[in-house]
Amino acid sequence: MPTKLQELQGEVEAKAKSLHDIFEMYPDMDMPEDVAKSIKPMNDELTDLGVKVDELKALEKIARDAKQILEDGGSRQDIGMEWQKGRTDQFSGSHGEAKSLGQRVVESKAFKEYVRGSGQGPAAEIEAKELFERKTVFDSSTGYAPQAIRMGKIVDYPLQRPMVTDLIPSGETNQNAIPYMEETTSTNAAAETAEKDASPESALAFTEKSSAVAEIRTYLPVTEIALEDAPMMSSVIDNRLGLFIRMRRETQIISGDGNAPNLRGLMNIVGKQTQAKGGDPTPDAFYKAMTLIQTGSFLDPTGIVINPLDWEPIRLLKTTDGVYIWGSPSEAGPERMWSLPVVKTTAQTQNTGLVAAFDAAMQLFFRKQISIQISNSHSDYFIRHQLAVRASERVALVVYRPAAICTVTGI
Repeated sequence: MPTKLQELQGEVEAKAKSLHDIFEMYPDMDMPEDVAKSIKPMNDELTDLGVKVDELKALEKIARDAKQILEDGGSRQDIGMEWQKGRTDQFSGSHGEAKSLGQRVVESKAFKEYVRGSGQGPAAEIEAKELFERKTVFDSSTGYAPQAIRMGKIVDYPLQRPMVTDLIPSGETNQNAIPYMEETTSTNAAAETAEKDASPESALAFTEKSSAVAEIRTYLPVTEIALEDAPMMSSVIDNRLGLFIRMRRETQIISGDGNAPNLRGLMNIVGKQTQAKGGDPTPDAFYKAMTLIQTGSFLDPTGIVINPLDWEPIRLLKTTDGVYIWGSPSEAGPERMWSLPVVKTTAQTQNTGLVAAFDAAMQLFFRKQISIQISNSHSDYFIRHQLAVRASERVALVVYRPAAICTVTGI
């Protein structure tokens, strides 16, 4: 006797054949109106049947798994532990969890060939864009569920504070420098003009500029014993090397002086605007900077960068009645000002803030994402049973419209 699943599968096949026969009969789609109208209901019914078939398949799989566990003398607790360990492919029908950078390195050619005793590991190119580039700034209402089981106390990268990189669009390049056009003159002379009079002349000029790709590198000394512990090695890479490079990249994006091998950071861009705080409250000064960007570059600002020590007095602002303007101390409080996300970073010079149209006026280009190399050829590492794990990336910063950047001084 056929099961319910087999009956549904038979219906799916029959309805699919009916649809197929219609399109075979009218290959040029010149079909009668009543036939054309019948196609969508048939397709919807086929879709509904497909969902039911998938649900029954999932139930049957759970039943088979449960039966197998009982035959093997297992328990439901075993299933729970496997789920916590990330082996979702056995119980949810998926193909496993997303792999972190550390896991990819542990499974990479460099790691495996070293473990086999080659001594000097080859470079392993690890695609890490989705790991270290977040284009949404996380605020207090955004969370991330960390892995339930991990060795040691680890702060996973999605829980790190937002960074300036999160505000800037990114792209890729295969060059060692990025040629681009920078808007240097913008004069709008448009005006009402009488008949036969000459039209007012506007001015718009661009200058070709070039931004060199900079390489950011670091390495960690690791003992061979630690390397043999693959989960620990994964954690070290996830929570150290990638973060170190991101932190240095942030410093370069903000304050790099442009002298090789440095990037030219936003604070040193020629043509940016400046708003002095003067006697204004700090939020007022930032709003005036936003207005300067809107009137000077015709772009809307999208983010604020500030030193944590400068954000502190803003967060602690009170009304004359003693009420905290940025929210009660019992709450996280919004890390936003004038609706713009605020990135707090020690890479930003104290007493100076930064406002910019990050999304439209600039872009980060990656020549190479995170690359990992493992070797014992450094110094006397061979005789000491130590290894060097090196990470590097190559990146360039391009600013298309400098006037879309405004510093706020004296805060």
